[in-house]
Amino acid sequence: MRINICDSCFQAIFSPYVIRMPHFDCIAGGTHSKILRKIIINAKFHQDPFSTLILEHFLDETFKDMLTDRQFDVVTCIPSAPKHVRRRGIDLPNFLTYRLARKRHLKFSHEAIIRKGRKNSQIGLNRQDRFKNIRRSFVCKLDLHDKSILVVDDVYTTGATAEAVAKILLRSGAKNVLFLVLARTPKAIFYEPS
Repeated sequence: MRINICDSCFQAIFSPYVIRMPHFDCIAGGTHSKILRKIIINAKFHQDPFSTLILEHFLDETFKDMLTDRQFDVVTCIPSAPKHVRRRGIDLPNFLTYRLARKRHLKFSHEAIIRKGRKNSQIGLNRQDRFKNIRRSFVCKLDLHDKSILVVDDVYTTGATAEAVAKILLRSGAKNVLFLVLARTPKAIFYEPS
């Protein structure tokens, strides 16, 4: 199924933004506010198929030139906590990443990032507490020597999860890591090179 969104509506919702961090770059499709926030919430928490379809279309349309111009050896996503998937009925980043990889003929892997242990939710935590909470939450089961990795997630808030995942992937041999996220929060903290 294909959806049509007029250019002015698409541009009002989605405005890509590059976030540069010491260990990775992240491209956010838009700001997690107003319409985009509602679309993500409807897809993630209410299993709304139309919202999910909009996000799938958005990922493909927003990043298609970049995905054509750059070579990625492995495409993966930040895995959702199993208890959240059971409660929500969907692992939105996993679903969207799998669909994107399939459409763009990219190698999708569940084993590049594996969530381990039980960590508390990141929702409501400040930046410092998010970094403490997420520490040692992920492992990589692949040899990523000299590979370019694309990681997809839904929302970039403080960068704590992305930082933890990037470090694990780089320790596993990845030569570079790029994150694609649907949205960044309006108060997302960015690295400012000195």
